[in-house]
Parts: sequence; C-alpha cells; structure tokens
Amino acid sequence: MKRICFSTLLFFLILSAKSQSKLTAGFDANEYMEALRVSSQHLDSLYPSYALPVVGNYQRVYRSPVVGLKNRFDVWVKDNNIGIISIRATIAESESWIENFYMGMIANEGSIVLTNKQVFKYKIAADTNAYVHLGWMVGLGHMAPDIVSHINELYSKGIKQFIIIGHSQGGAIAYLLRSYLQYLDEKTLPKDIIFKTYCSAPPKPGNLFYSYDYDYITRGGWGFRIINKLDWVPESPFTVQTSDDVNTVSPMRDREKAMEHLGFASKVYLQTVYRKLNRASKKTLKLYNKYLGHTLYKLIKKTHPQYIEPAYKASVNYCITGTPIILVPTEAYKQKFPDNGQNAFLHHSYKSYLFLTQENFPK
Repeated sequence: MKRICFSTLLFFLILSAKSQSKLTAGFDANEYMEALRVSSQHLDSLYPSYALPVVGNYQRVYRSPVVGLKNRFDVWVKDNNIGIISIRATIAESESWIENFYMGMIANEGSIVLTNKQVFKYKIAADTNAYVHLGWMVGLGHMAPDIVSHINELYSKGIKQFIIIGHSQGGAIAYLLRSYLQYLDEKTLPKDIIFKTYCSAPPKPGNLFYSYDYDYITRGGWGFRIINKLDWVPESPFTVQTSDDVNTVSPMRDREKAMEHLGFASKVYLQTVYRKLNRASKKTLKLYNKYLGHTLYKLIKKTHPQYIEPAYKASVNYCITGTPIILVPTEAYKQKFPDNGQNAFLHHSYKSYLFLTQENFPK
C-alpha cells in the first residue's frame, strides 16, 4: 500500500513539474507569438475584431487605468508561474501620438516632474553618455510605480519570471521598462527576478550608448526586437549624428591630431568640409529640439499643467536596440497582405506580425 501511495505521489510530482513553464534564453517563436496575442488584447476595448485570440494557459489579472499620455498596461499570468507585463501601443488619440513625436533626448539618470505629487526618479543605463526618448519616458513614468507594485505582488506569490511584451509604442516603452527595472535597488525590486523582453515592431528608443547598455544587460538571449522587413515604424525616429555623439577618444573629436600628417591643402579642404557638415547637423539638431521638444511641451502642458519640461541633451542620434529577429516577407505573406499603398500600417499590425512569424518559423 505504501509503495502504491509513494508511486502515485511521485507521478503527481513529475506531472506538476512538467506543467510548470520556465523561461529560457534565446528567441522562442511560439513564446513570442503567444505573447503577441496577449499584447493584442489591448485592442479588445478599442477595435475588438483586431484582437487576436489568446492561445495557452493565460489569465489576465490586472488592467491599469489609462494614465499620462493615454498609456496603459496589462498584467497576465501564464501557467500560474510566469508573469506577463504587456504595454499598450499607440492609440488613435492626439496625446498618444504626441508622445511618439516628443522626441527630445534626456539623460540616463534623473527625475521628471509629472505632477506636483508625482516625480519620476529613474536610471535607465550605467553610461552617462546614454540618452533616451523623452515622450516614452514620460509614458513609462506614469506607469512605473504601478508596474513595480504588481511585479512585487506576483513575486510574493512565488512568481519570479516575467515576460515584458510591447508592440509599436509599447515595444519602445518595453525597452525602457526593462532598463528601469535593471537599475532599481534591491529594496524596491528583488534581484533574483528573471526578465525576458520581446519588443515587437519597435521604434528606436535611444542613442547608441543606450543601445550598448540595453544589449549588455539582456545579453545571452534575453532581449529581442522583432521586425517585419516591410514595416516603416522601426525606422523611426529620424536621427541626426554630430561629432558630439562619438566616443571621446576619436579622430572626430581630436581633428587636428588626426590631420597633422596631411599636407596643408588637404588639411584646409577637410577642415572646411567638416565644419560645414557639422554645422548643418547641429542646426538640424536645434530644430528637432525646438519643434519636437519645446513646441510639443506646450501642447502637453495644456492637458498636464503641472508637468515640468526637463533639460534636453544635445543629441537625437537614435539607434536600433536589442537582439534582432528579422521577419522576411514570403510569397504567402505578400498575397495575404498586398501592398497597394493605401494602408500605412499594413505591415505594422499584430496580424501581419503573427502571420509572418508563422511563415518564418514554421516549426
């Protein structure tokens, strides 16, 4: 009798162990597609027919209120032991689009005064040369305390592994969220939590040094950007690189030393060309900060009067970030999503990304 009971107990222990999901390093197409379906549920209250059916043992345990510039996130649990933080994408409201175009860069560490009672203190990179998109940081700032609270709540219930998923604007914020969580102290967030991040159809979140930092903290297969080759959104925001955007030890910084072995005529010519090119790029940078910084701040101030404009960095050198998973269109994809030039978001939708992932990863 004891042998039967022991065998039965062992069977159920093995069955229980098999039923528990576990995050592993590396891109998992099925895992991404399941998370993408979860992410699309943000459409259930906006455009219900566009929400993809959820596949697998997922349960939504929380939906945040709409905050800031029309931002929202969901918390899901998979197989009772993996948490999912899902960030909403851009919606068809002006504030949501202003957030995307509010593209002045801010420092790797500091604070943003969102309201008189809400100051968002952040650190998103160890490198002081790392700068990020202000609009999406404002979006993160409004959600961050609530996100951390729900991660800690699930942690207290034994959930120590999390997937962060975001599509489009949600993907950009997912980058920044992952970085923000990395640099929180242990009193605010336990350090034994595992995060795996899928940034789906994301625009560029920050400069080259931010990209270096993000890729370092997610090294080994824990942070991915998934891109449809025909999607234009990952090409944005537009970027301008100046001599101030390069490393300190560089011939672009110390031009005199780099040119000291050249002849007089060559030196004069190169210096003249350099000054003209650098002057033009810095002029463009000033225009970016004026129209996509200060001007948009005035618009935000109308609906968020307590928000205080932070200092902009002298850079808009936006770069791609994350381990790339490039989805290449197939003939079946082109037939299902024919490009007639009428729909700018044809190759950016949840459905197109899901279909193309299935095409590129058929197994």
